[in-house]
Amino acid sequence: MNRSFIFSLALCLWLFPIYAHPDMSTEKAELALLYSTAQEIEDFKEANGRYPASLDELKPPYHVNTDSKGRLPYYHLAANGKTFELALPGPDGKQGTLDDVKFDPSKVADNTLPMYGGPDHVKTPYQLEADEKFIQTVTQGGESREKASQGVAAAGWHFFSKGDLSTAMKRFNQAWLLNPNNPEVYKGFAAILRKRGKMEEAGKIERMIK
Repeated sequence: MNRSFIFSLALCLWLFPIYAHPDMSTEKAELALLYSTAQEIEDFKEANGRYPASLDELKPPYHVNTDSKGRLPYYHLAANGKTFELALPGPDGKQGTLDDVKFDPSKVADNTLPMYGGPDHVKTPYQLEADEKFIQTVTQGGESREKASQGVAAAGWHFFSKGDLSTAMKRFNQAWLLNPNNPEVYKGFAAILRKRGKMEEAGKIERMIK
């Protein structure tokens, strides 16, 4: 591993909080649309000090996409103006029914959890962009993703040995992003979970080691 690659790797580990690329199924695509819209809503609030009364207020530079059927998300602002609901019709095509696909902040990909929370967690467009920048940075010197994953996993073990479990988890997630077949990643996830007293979850992770 050459010195320039090590420098680039160290730099990008500092710069980028990375998130996973989930498979983009129809439901995942709908969730991604909802999370993208939620980000636009939050950006509007930051600029204006309040949430929009309706999606009609999201004029450029804000942007709201439609789903594959040309439908805008359903948006409802709570009476107190502090929270909102955001959803798309589910398989029945009707708004406000039990199968609606809903925005859930707790399901946003989380780099403090193994594999960013698993397949039921979805990345935001900003997280996806960070993924791409990170991968480009660590591989720009011609290093393979597999080799880069080894280096990032080693960084994870370094922080683990220092007792910094939060940073260690982030590094193991980055290593997983680069190469989900790297066994060191799963060993790292399991070790952190055991330190946190989550023995059952750790056992499940260990059974994934190839």
